[in-house]
Amino acid sequence: MTFSKDWIYETSPTDADYIKDIDDYIRGLATAIRERLAVDHAFYANEGGATDVGMHRQVTFLNTGSPPSSDSRGAKVYYAPSDGRLRIVYPDGTNKKIPDERDISGGGGGTSEFPPGTILYFYQASPPPGWDVVSGVGDSVLAVQGGDVYVTPGAIAGTWSLSVSGTASGTTGSSTDLTLPTHKHSLGVSGSFIKYDEQNPMFRISFTSEGYPFSWYSFPSDSGDAGSTQGHDHSANLSVTASTGSWRPRAAVGILARKL
Repeated sequence: MTFSKDWIYETSPTDADYIKDIDDYIRGLATAIRERLAVDHAFYANEGGATDVGMHRQVTFLNTGSPPSSDSRGAKVYYAPSDGRLRIVYPDGTNKKIPDERDISGGGGGTSEFPPGTILYFYQASPPPGWDVVSGVGDSVLAVQGGDVYVTPGAIAGTWSLSVSGTASGTTGSSTDLTLPTHKHSLGVSGSFIKYDEQNPMFRISFTSEGYPFSWYSFPSDSGDAGSTQGHDHSANLSVTASTGSWRPRAAVGILARKL
């Protein structure tokens, strides 16, 4: 910062100066003091009834490059370029940053500083000032601790690999889920079916041709376990295999960020 008067007044005037020159030094000293105090305070060459004289307009903290040493008599405030924060060095040597709007959370204008290392989810593309994106957690959902898989908080668990397979079988009249009710077997002709004739005993093929019903008896059998009105067995196998790694639930995508 440039001042109109250099600070020479600790060595001037000298014993060799004339008394008539001392008034110039006095005026110069007043200007030099005012200009320097006015950097952070309200000081005027002519106050003119100003009511804020001597009050702080701002407080400037220089970048000293390193924190000050602790002092048992009180705390020291300084600017730390390492994190761009104002910090306080307490008498016991503890060094803490001073919270500002970067640490504000919640409503009502209250401030709640999250300790460094706190990890939160943000529904946005980039972290707020004072936060950094957590790496290595992409393409994951959030889960609450519990169960056999989500055991350790702060760690990745589970997998997107989805593989489902199984085999099931059952017969008519059994207690399984694959039982089949009494039914007919189609011959592939419209309106045709096979029915077991209990009185003969034979299978009867019934069908319709040109609007007239026809029946043809055939297939003599000594067993009545394959007709539509008789109980008979069916077996079925079920095998399902799902593709792996292709499914994702609908999600509100954001980031996890860590407090610096």
